[in-house]
Amino acid sequence: MARSAFIFSCKPESADLCLNEFRKSGLDLRFHRWLDPGTGIVSSKNDREEVAGALQAKPPVFLLHIFPWEYSVIWGGLATEAPHLDGTGVHRGELPDILAEIAERMNDQLSFSVQMGRVHRQELRDDPRKDIRDYLLSKGFSQNMRQPDQVVSVYHSEGLLYIGLSAAKDNISSWFGGKVAYAVREDTVSRSEFKLLEAIDHFGLHLPATGPVVDFGAAPGGWSKVMLDRGLEVIAVDPGDMAETIRRHPQLQHYRGTAQQFIRSYKGEISLLLNDMRLDVEESVQICLDTAPLVKPGALLIMSFKLPGNQKTSVITAGRKALSTAYEILYVKELFHNRSEITVIGKRIGN
Repeated sequence: MARSAFIFSCKPESADLCLNEFRKSGLDLRFHRWLDPGTGIVSSKNDREEVAGALQAKPPVFLLHIFPWEYSVIWGGLATEAPHLDGTGVHRGELPDILAEIAERMNDQLSFSVQMGRVHRQELRDDPRKDIRDYLLSKGFSQNMRQPDQVVSVYHSEGLLYIGLSAAKDNISSWFGGKVAYAVREDTVSRSEFKLLEAIDHFGLHLPATGPVVDFGAAPGGWSKVMLDRGLEVIAVDPGDMAETIRRHPQLQHYRGTAQQFIRSYKGEISLLLNDMRLDVEESVQICLDTAPLVKPGALLIMSFKLPGNQKTSVITAGRKALSTAYEILYVKELFHNRSEITVIGKRIGN
């Protein structure tokens, strides 16, 4: 039986952690080679649907994006033959023939998009996306670039195209390579906003209709601004200054003190708890546990685990275990905008 092949993406600095998750997945995911730092090839004895189902049932922490490698096409004049892996069912051919086969497999009742990545710093004079998109549109398929149901994924490396068709939900991220892009605006407080925006979008989080939201380690106010933009009342807890652009916002209350001082003095109920403090995981988790009696049952916790240089897996495991005494752990994930950290989403236990 032919093995199924995949192109996957992770952060280059998390490559070993991602491969370790593959080894422990039970899917016989065999690593073959890197195409670029953080982008590589794996294969499995399981078929594409089984791999996708398993990754959805138990989402890996460090995998950003994955798509099936089903077709190879020589493209750009650099390669002399299409790549192949022994024992896999990758089909090699010309782009028109492959597009005809892909169109036969696609559901004409569902929208599509064409997504593409390429090796960093490698030139690509002829972009195949237009050819693919125009062909599928000519066959009557409907394009939706932001929220497609099915995706034709393409990766270009050394004159070769690696192509696959998949349901969008099977790719882990709706952005190729997991590289989520947000525009820097005039009122952007800090790039930490993108980290929270990505978490909300990636996990499809439903935020409360009303506050208060408590934001630990708030200054200069990136996460607070995201909540204010959604019309929520925010208590920003930080001894430091908040950004001038939000400092006088009518729904912002700045508690100029430490998290521990706030916990001892606050008498209300918290509808959403945020924690992006620059503390080690054990101390940061303990603050969330100390805050738990103030957090409304069922309310969300969104926090960052700031990871050490080594023993990351054991630190994450210990942090999750401790946090789970007061919060149901919903998601644990390294997102594209994380930097030496992961995002953890929890829900306060209780009725």
